[in-house]
Amino acid sequence: MAVPESFVNVVLSKPFKGYFRIVEIVLRQAGQLLGMDISISIDAITKKPIDVRLTKIEDARANLQEALSALDELSNEAERNKAELDQAIKQLDRARLERASEAEQLSQIKNIAQADVEAFRRIAGIDPLRERFIGFFAGIIASLIAAGIWQIGLAIIRR
Repeated sequence: MAVPESFVNVVLSKPFKGYFRIVEIVLRQAGQLLGMDISISIDAITKKPIDVRLTKIEDARANLQEALSALDELSNEAERNKAELDQAIKQLDRARLERASEAEQLSQIKNIAQADVEAFRRIAGIDPLRERFIGFFAGIIASLIAAGIWQIGLAIIRR
């Protein structure tokens, strides 16, 4: 299992800094004894990781901004879809109400038409059973007449 770099930097940086400070003091004292100017800068050692960290933080910030803008776009799209869905549901409800209203009107019109037909039959004195018999026999007579005309037409054509 790999140890994260940040863990190593946090746990090991203090002991190493202390070690380098001791080495720096010893070298400075040795330099004074030898008449030389010796110096070690711990900042130069630790500065690079800080720069790397800052670069990583800037990269993370850029990625976070990109992710936030993508989330904003998704949120806006979801809101538009929700508004369209609400509008479609409202239109569907209006269509259902109109259909129910029109079905009721059609039923009323059928009832009125049936009442008119029944009223006309009563006024004219037409019995529905008698009307059916008359229609049936009129159909038979019309068929016989049509068959006769057909036979006459065939006889004329054959001559």
